[in-house]
Amino acid sequence: MYTPLLIDYDYQIVHSASGQIARVFWEQTHDFLSRPVVVCSEQPSGLTSKNRLIKVKDRGWIRHLFGLCRELGLPDVCHIPDQRRFSWKPFVVKAVMNGDYNYDYIHSISCPESSHLAALKLKQLTGKPWVAQFNDPWIGNEAKQFNTRCLQKIDVELEREVAENADLIIHSNRIMIEDWLERYGAQISSRMVLFPFSFNIAQLPDVAEHHKRGDKLKISHIGHIYGARSASPILKAIYALKTNSPEVYRQIELTFIGSLPEDDKTFVEKKGLSDCVHFLGKIPPESLAKYYLESDLFLVIDMNVPRSPSYPSKLLMYHYYRRPILSIAPSDSIIEDDMLKSGHQCFTYDDTTGIEIYLKKAVEDYNSLQSFDHNYWHQFTVENVAQLYSQELDKLFAE
Repeated sequence: MYTPLLIDYDYQIVHSASGQIARVFWEQTHDFLSRPVVVCSEQPSGLTSKNRLIKVKDRGWIRHLFGLCRELGLPDVCHIPDQRRFSWKPFVVKAVMNGDYNYDYIHSISCPESSHLAALKLKQLTGKPWVAQFNDPWIGNEAKQFNTRCLQKIDVELEREVAENADLIIHSNRIMIEDWLERYGAQISSRMVLFPFSFNIAQLPDVAEHHKRGDKLKISHIGHIYGARSASPILKAIYALKTNSPEVYRQIELTFIGSLPEDDKTFVEKKGLSDCVHFLGKIPPESLAKYYLESDLFLVIDMNVPRSPSYPSKLLMYHYYRRPILSIAPSDSIIEDDMLKSGHQCFTYDDTTGIEIYLKKAVEDYNSLQSFDHNYWHQFTVENVAQLYSQELDKLFAE
């Protein structure tokens, strides 16, 4: 087995989705893969690890300089590719090169993308093979909106360096792979692979076939709604039910766990939906099992942008707990792909009527929604993803 030097800024950050995905995989794969040496940020978290950690301090004073640039009207400087390009990445390289660490290859994970720039520099210095893993897009990320073309060009060139120098590139969905092929050409196609996210079922409760209990249909959205996402389609559908089918409306209970845009909260208040729609705020990951188990129906909301590449990690849990899933996503998105493959329902942002009809059906004939693939979650197990990863490593080291 080959020992990786794993570079992941978020590895010890409790509420980071990227960190959670990495921890689930690299803390549970020791029967299949070697324990990694993990380079991560130096942040107090209370988390323990089975792996050797190299905690590198993120220099806050450098990030404050970037913050000053933002205040002076130069926010684009913070997006090349992120503030940690100078506050963390150089110190990672220094810590690794000055330390006595045995590893066979480098594996970097983003976001932040500066993890890949640290890996790029280490590959140049050591000549060791390099695996670059992308959970989310670099170019085209909704969190980065450039106003200055010349600075955006620098960001694109940095991603190009990664694309041209990484020995293996892992993407989480087909749209990211298609975008890279368009930007960098077919010469990188043999170095790109698609891996699903993973979770460890040993840490989860056993799940039996679910039947709706009680008088109300309990719908849950677990996770944050932000950026180009909005709960307005389902809120409008619920308001339509309140007007058109009050007997159905009274049997629905929608709960949001995590953050929600203020516009959505205002809509609930103005339309008098507070008896149906509830906001619980942020809940620690280890306390979420109760809400998964008590739910009758899960809600997932994608970004309202063309060809959305987003795949929220909570979908893995939705599939594992085997409830019907109602998704709101644009056409030709990864979530739409996932819903079609697994047998769940997907509606576009403007299909309020379709959502209203679906909710009415869920209340009146819940069992009719049970025809989805109840075994779809198997592909996301740590064992399955570790086997795929091991096969790619064997190919990489055989070259």
